Amino acid sequence: MPCAVGTYRHPSTGECTACAAGSINPNQEAACVECAAGKYPKGDKSACIDCPAGKHAGSPGTQEGACDGWLANTDPTTGHG
Repeated sequence: MPCAVGTYRHPSTGECTACAAGSINPNQEAACVECAAGKYPKGDKSACIDCPAGKHAGSPGTQEGACDGWLANTDPTTGHG
């Protein structure tokens, strides 16, 4: 039986284990994958989604909601340049 979305089957224990922060596993594969820079996982770890306009995730594997800082030349009140 496959593990739930956002988890993977641990190779040593055979147990379904939650993906690490900043990772997803939408297709119940054998391993989770990190979200790319500029994205973070949805709450259920089913997909990576873009950071809000004007915010960024500077490195892969950013945790949910952890997009931070405003990009250069971006108005923090509107999220637009």
